[in-house]
Amino acid sequence: MSFWHPKVVERYALLGGLSRLYIDDTVIADRSITAKKKLKLRSITDDVIADEGITGSKKLKLRSITDDVIADEGITGSTKIKSGSITRDRLEKSLLVGTVTIDPPSIVAGSTANVDVTVSGLTTSHKVLVMCQSDLEHGLIPIAAYVPSANTLRVRITNFTGSAIDGAARTWFYIAWIP
Repeated sequence: MSFWHPKVVERYALLGGLSRLYIDDTVIADRSITAKKKLKLRSITDDVIADEGITGSKKLKLRSITDDVIADEGITGSTKIKSGSITRDRLEKSLLVGTVTIDPPSIVAGSTANVDVTVSGLTTSHKVLVMCQSDLEHGLIPIAAYVPSANTLRVRITNFTGSAIDGAARTWFYIAWIP
């Protein structure tokens, strides 16, 4: 279709669209869509870009897709985040690292207790990993860590023994991030 004049292609595209077989790299030239000539908002939909419609070494410009461009659940299925696309800058903005003192209450045999501590800056969007900096009493095992409300780190500790255990206060390391 390289013999078609661009205005003819534009007219047909506006009047009902062309088959994906008619639009290729000979019709849309390199750098034909620039900062001054942008695609209209919502002009690219799931029925416009075919499977494998963007291939090869062609990439989107850095910061060309922002959180106001992709709708909630806009990426679904087996779509993956490309290796290296989560940057240190983005991660550092949401990353919280530190230590807290956790003093578990007396936990009866075969039961579980939640221990809440304050960590400024935590949100319910954060994912959390925790690690006790020294040995816990035999039988106490941390089974979960999460953020139930803003600024609250919750560590769930279970006693798997046959008698009550009152754990000592210990320093715990945490790392929290927003995926």
